[in-house]
Amino acid sequence: MADKTQRDLVAAVAKDFYAGELGLTEDTLETFNTVTNLGIIGCGFDYEVLVSDSETRCVLEAPRCPIVEHANLAGYENGNAAMDDLSLWCDTYDNFESEAVSPSQALVHSHCIGKGDKYCRIICKTTTPEERREKGEHIFDFTSRLRKAEQENQPDGPWALDGKSPDLVEEMIRDFTVGGQQEVQKPLASTLYDRKKMGVEVWGRIGAVSTLMSGQLMGWDEWVSSVPGRQGEALKKAAHNTADALGLDGSSAKDAASLHKELIAGQGFAAYQIEEISDDRVEGSCGHCPIIGWGEEAGLSSEFGRIKDWCSAARTQEAEVIASDLTHTYTKCIGRGDKTCHWVIEKN
Repeated sequence: MADKTQRDLVAAVAKDFYAGELGLTEDTLETFNTVTNLGIIGCGFDYEVLVSDSETRCVLEAPRCPIVEHANLAGYENGNAAMDDLSLWCDTYDNFESEAVSPSQALVHSHCIGKGDKYCRIICKTTTPEERREKGEHIFDFTSRLRKAEQENQPDGPWALDGKSPDLVEEMIRDFTVGGQQEVQKPLASTLYDRKKMGVEVWGRIGAVSTLMSGQLMGWDEWVSSVPGRQGEALKKAAHNTADALGLDGSSAKDAASLHKELIAGQGFAAYQIEEISDDRVEGSCGHCPIIGWGEEAGLSSEFGRIKDWCSAARTQEAEVIASDLTHTYTKCIGRGDKTCHWVIEKN
């Protein structure tokens, strides 16, 4: 379904921004590496170490992965069967970009921390004609085929990071990140905030559309009712971290509104207008929702009818970090034809 709904969205960023504005049009590994670097800096993927590099093959190791770490927050342990093909999901999006700007290149994770491997191993390569995606071949089958070949070539190590002290590993990461990845972005986005905005161009689409995809695939009743479970665990832990960083130690609806504002900052939501505010009740609205905007681009407008229920369930998990008797309910939704999204945070 990601192939059906998100290929064109991710490819559009690559074509319009990377190729159109930056002139990254050569079908070379250097072009592809530049494109992948542009899409991940500032999004938590700053832990890679360059192991080997040539004109046609680049190998990286990563001792950490934000996707795996957030899955851990939700209660999925490394080695859980749900993580078996996580790396192929990651590869799917990188290869969407590759096909858009440098179709002879490919990226595959031969190893994944989430699957129980010691590190993530990422191979970026110029494919031979025999390796390339065949006409009509599903992208899952294509990346599975590449992964299997790489695992057979180098099944389990040797690892470049083995035997290195934590300080040396951090130094190796810093050398590659600052000397390689960030140098690619500096002329375009000199601050971390600007780099995060660039990352949202791709990652916002992935997150927003995947939310709608999940509702369609699982059924909205099941998807919404699942929020207090694993999703809720992860949302609350992230919200706790943000509340601690802000020094929020109150228990009012005002505090929950302050937390909400911080949690959505930089994600493409419009600045909201506060219409009523007291310790027990805050009403607010905003005029743009990226889930709706990117969902329309993905052809998933049919799923908008229940998105406000998911938003209410998810945002209530975050409000409960401030006080267990708070709810955050969406009463209007742009996706249902309202002019604004309107929400209420209040004490039960």
